[in-house]
Amino acid sequence: MQDLITGDGYSVLQPYYDMPNVDVINEWVIVLESLLNEVYSVEGCEAVLLEALTHQCIMTLFLEQDADSSIKILQKVRELLHSAIVCAPEIILLCMMLTGVWQDMNEEMD
Repeated sequence: MQDLITGDGYSVLQPYYDMPNVDVINEWVIVLESLLNEVYSVEGCEAVLLEALTHQCIMTLFLEQDADSSIKILQKVRELLHSAIVCAPEIILLCMMLTGVWQDMNEEMD
């Protein structure tokens, strides 16, 4: 029963659950930003950049624990959200949750 709770030994897909290295995510965001700079689509395809930025923020906030870089990324996400025509609600919720986590982490540091 303990193996079932911890997930040890029961996941066939466990090798596919890993998040890439922080450097890979950062490079991915840089490439996407250069390709999608000032590109706005009717169908909201700029959400790809929003998703990449939220992944970058998650990695920066939780793995690197860098609050300054995280808030800069969140500000970019907010700017893109304000200019996006269509955006998935999951990205909006994730942005709000990451902002709340960032605020909690800053209150603990003070």
